[in-house]
Amino acid sequence: MKKDLATKTMTQCKDVFSDICNVNLFQNEQVIVPEELEDMKTESIYKDSDETLREHRQDVRMKHKTSGTDISIISLENQSGVCNTMPVRDMGYLYTGYLGQIKEIKQQNERKGLRFYSKEVADGQKLVPMINLVLYYGTEEWTGPRSICEMLDVPNGWKEKLGPWIADHHIHIIHLAKQDEKTRSGYKSDFRHVVDYLAYIRQKDKKKLNEFVRDETRVVVHPQEFLNMMDAFTGDKRYREIAKYIGQKEKKEATKMCMLLDMLEEQGMEKGQERTNKLTICLAEDGRSEEILRAAKDKEFQEKLMREYGL
Repeated sequence: MKKDLATKTMTQCKDVFSDICNVNLFQNEQVIVPEELEDMKTESIYKDSDETLREHRQDVRMKHKTSGTDISIISLENQSGVCNTMPVRDMGYLYTGYLGQIKEIKQQNERKGLRFYSKEVADGQKLVPMINLVLYYGTEEWTGPRSICEMLDVPNGWKEKLGPWIADHHIHIIHLAKQDEKTRSGYKSDFRHVVDYLAYIRQKDKKKLNEFVRDETRVVVHPQEFLNMMDAFTGDKRYREIAKYIGQKEKKEATKMCMLLDMLEEQGMEKGQERTNKLTICLAEDGRSEEILRAAKDKEFQEKLMREYGL
């Protein structure tokens, strides 16, 4: 859950959203710019077959407009793990999205005194295309179904009979950790740092990871969102603490990644010194002064004492 919330916060940034679309939909061509994106509601209310009100809630949804024309509605669904019902969920998002557009058109027609009864909308009234992308942040393979048909259990002998009549629906899974370096180099926003980190973790490339955190050319435009993602992916609470500190600053500024990591190390050193000071006090209070000098020289012995005192 924490990973999904952190990735949602990052992908809500319009420069990140447009970047993801340009790399994965348009092969790095800069088709969408942040200024052409319009935030949309992510909740859709609909009635099921029992006339019960239901809700679909997506992660991030934006409308792409250019020169006053609606081009498309694009949704990003962030997945930290495999979901075996994703094709049905995805189909539901499309259904409620298109249904919402039809409802809006009908309301506009009614305000003009126009009703079309069985047709519902006028001839020539069209819908805006909807595109759903599933961003998968896992390092393992996506083992879940990628289409409705992969979820179906068709008895032997019936596949050929029923197959032509079964409506399938495929989902668009983007396995970020598997994207090659050429693809990753297409990202221009902070998302480049995210996909590189995931790729190096998947490859278990310690050298690349070390170069990654020390690369002075990497600039983070959304440091708070980036640090929240690193907190979620690594479980290191220090990222969260630095994100809180940055969030309290009145002026939000782009920051070199290596500076953020320096803050992380400094905080770790401060905490380490605090533990050492507490250990020294505990040993002195217990009359074990002779062990203070040994602990200062012998790190293994120091850690043993730390565990003994629960530090």
